[in-house]
Amino acid sequence: MRYRNKWLILIAAVFGLFMAILDASIVTIAVPTIEQALKTDIETVTWVLNSYNLAIAVLLIPAGRVADRFGRMKLFVIGIVVFTAFSMACGLANHINLLIALRAFQAIGAAIMIPVSLTILVVAFPPHQRGAAVGIWGAVSAAAGAIGPTLGGLLTEYASWEWIFFVNVPVGVVAVIACLVLIPESRDAEGAQKIDYPGVAALSICLFALTLGLVRGETVGWSSLFILGLFAIFFVFGALFVITESIVKDPIIDLRLFRERTFSAANATMLVLGIGFFGALFLFVQYLTVVEGYSVLRAALAVTPLPATIMVVGPVTGRMSDRYGPQVFVVSGMIVFGIAMFLFSQLSGGEPYVKIFWRLIVAGIGSGLAFAPLASAAMGALGGRRQGGGRRRLQHVATGRLHARPGGPRRRLSRRAAPPSRQCPDPGDRCGPAVEPAGSGQAGDRSGDRRRGLCRVQPGGCVRRTAEVRPLRQRQADGRPGRRRC
Repeated sequence: MRYRNKWLILIAAVFGLFMAILDASIVTIAVPTIEQALKTDIETVTWVLNSYNLAIAVLLIPAGRVADRFGRMKLFVIGIVVFTAFSMACGLANHINLLIALRAFQAIGAAIMIPVSLTILVVAFPPHQRGAAVGIWGAVSAAAGAIGPTLGGLLTEYASWEWIFFVNVPVGVVAVIACLVLIPESRDAEGAQKIDYPGVAALSICLFALTLGLVRGETVGWSSLFILGLFAIFFVFGALFVITESIVKDPIIDLRLFRERTFSAANATMLVLGIGFFGALFLFVQYLTVVEGYSVLRAALAVTPLPATIMVVGPVTGRMSDRYGPQVFVVSGMIVFGIAMFLFSQLSGGEPYVKIFWRLIVAGIGSGLAFAPLASAAMGALGGRRQGGGRRRLQHVATGRLHARPGGPRRRLSRRAAPPSRQCPDPGDRCGPAVEPAGSGQAGDRSGDRRRGLCRVQPGGCVRRTAEVRPLRQRQADGRPGRRRC
């Protein structure tokens, strides 16, 4: 399925994504202010952050599968409404325990918006534009995480801490309207009729125990019985999850996907890059405020070159990776990002901002080079089998047969086509524009015959074998070739 207004769909989808990622970091800069306003301690107020991250970690994967079954646009809008409503409630909270609970409910909406936004883009964009769309999606995601401290510092300084939540309300209203107007409904027509509830339960408990253990390990002690018990729960339910997914008919995560080396390598690399990026961002803000003596607002503004560079480099890299492949960009990005981390380690106290500025630019270039091609490579490695949180089965096109036009009769090809390849994500999709109808003499008439074919791989790239619906002799008389590069 392809959409004419796919770029407007992209704008509507990243609205929700931006809010969800932004709220994970915007609160960080306001933690001291919230601590003073609600008269609590630092250990308690950190749960305003932890409750949000815990809920997202538990619900992120199941949300994508539910959207595949019940409708992606519908669930995406529900996620925005939930997120916006609880953002308003968080701003009105007058007690720390109430704020912590409301943040967990707010994260339910965020856990829906993050995976479903990507699935909407994958469905809306054809393969040759998918890298650019995923590049913009990744750039917005990284930029939202980096812009959060800046925006949080501005709102806390010139308004109040409540406005870090109130700012989501008008954006959420606009996002809901945009989604209802621009995004068509889609779902996995061949998806499971039942949700894998045992798998969801095992995965949720497993991720909750792991995330809570990592969050509380430094405070409670890594060797304490509480932390060791959480890690034991993680391993037990992780094993149960693997067993469950191996025997159920339609698992929430098809573990066979990880046999695809490109998919596994892309996800592992993205995990490493994400840990390095957001960990370095947190530590760098601490460096600016503690070592350099920056104010909260000045530190937030000082890191702005990082997200700005990512927003410029990410979409360009995504588009170029469609043409040249993701490998060179991922390797280059990881190398540049590693160099940037080394350069940051050479900073000491009292450094002029110009030394900090160009290091941020280098880190932004490395992140922008790697994030988008990694996401595009992971999606492309699935070959259309599973994308987003749920599943999209391969369209099985019979070798040697095609449909002349929608609803028309089937004709046998004059020669057999090569089998579909995983490097050609849409076997059987239309190849190129409409061709000139027989006897009309008018090229590009979409009411006439079209070329259509199956994919096969050549050293130079993806080539589709095509055939027209007119008889072979008539095609030979016209001097038309039977194949064409896509």
